[in-house]
Amino acid sequence: MKLPKALIVLLATTLLVFPSFDNITTMSSAAATPCFSCDYGAFDWILVTKPALASFGGDLVVIYSNQVAVPLTGFVYGVVHNQMGQTVSYVVTTMNLAAGAPGTTYLEVWANLPPGNYTVSIFATSEGGVAISNSTSVLYKLHE
Repeated sequence: MKLPKALIVLLATTLLVFPSFDNITTMSSAAATPCFSCDYGAFDWILVTKPALASFGGDLVVIYSNQVAVPLTGFVYGVVHNQMGQTVSYVVTTMNLAAGAPGTTYLEVWANLPPGNYTVSIFATSEGGVAISNSTSVLYKLHE
């Protein structure tokens, strides 16, 4: 089978433009350079423990650990759903975590809600709005 001239030119151009991958070195996360406007992915912050009810008030205690080699500021959301799955409230707090460090925040998910059973979805985003954690859900019972 004879290849058309246009395809031969395209293949030759591709080989000249793109370098060989033999000389590429993989960087570990410890070698990452600080980039405070970068988004690193949904595994940057991981939950240290499952969110739980605080021993005082009705707040949810959320503890994240920063897994990247640079300090990272994020927004932690608590999105409250009623028993029908409808979003009825949400709260947002800011966390600043040093490289490799854990941090604790408290979410006032109970504010302005009537007594009842709820599900709270908790996740974190970067300042740019990109997910930096996975989402987790907890059951939340609000008494009178």
